[in-house]
Amino acid sequence: MILTISLILLISLPLFFYLFIPYLKDLPNKHFNQKKILIIVIGPLIRSPRMLNHIKSFLLNGFEVEVVGQAMGNDLTELKDKFKSCYNLESIGDEVKEDENPNLHFHILNNVGKTQNGKLGLVTKVLNQLKELLVILWKVRSCDYLLMQNPPSIPLLPLAIFSKILFDWKIIIDWHNFGYSILALKFGSEKSLFVKIYYIIEIYLGKFADYHLTVTHKMKNVLRDTWKINRQTITT
Repeated sequence: MILTISLILLISLPLFFYLFIPYLKDLPNKHFNQKKILIIVIGPLIRSPRMLNHIKSFLLNGFEVEVVGQAMGNDLTELKDKFKSCYNLESIGDEVKEDENPNLHFHILNNVGKTQNGKLGLVTKVLNQLKELLVILWKVRSCDYLLMQNPPSIPLLPLAIFSKILFDWKIIIDWHNFGYSILALKFGSEKSLFVKIYYIIEIYLGKFADYHLTVTHKMKNVLRDTWKINRQTITT
């Protein structure tokens, strides 16, 4: 009997910490009925007005927002100033100061600078990004949604789909462009092995996202008619 109980505890304790700690850590500053979204931009946040509009929209609709991206110098201060007044007054307590936004949290990426020359430099950059993203995703795994800007698809798209299985959140892809076509321009050919791998990841893993946003109707038609992505697709 003691051995059985010990085995049950040995199995259940890791599950407890995995399933409940992400929610318990949010208790001091959020309501149970408040939705939470993770927005990821691999690159300078300040240069992504479309994604900044997404952040503002979710804040104004009462979401708690976790933002991942790059911010250099005074960028982070400027970003916080942009959103400090964008929160739902009905969803927060009286203790919140006017110059604070309790629903917005930034996570800054470091390894998103210039790529070293050659394919080895590109691979090194991707691996460094992957390491940083894994740490951040684990910290914010209590989110309900993940909204990612595409491109780049690698390493974020495979990681997003894998994390969807683990953390049961819904994936939204905002398609700014097709990453494989940009990579083909960089390497000078669509026959490059890197371009082919990128294309396969983008077209097949993209189908596992729950929602898709596109910047043009033409891109929406490509996703729907050529790539056969049948999930909800909206041009914004």
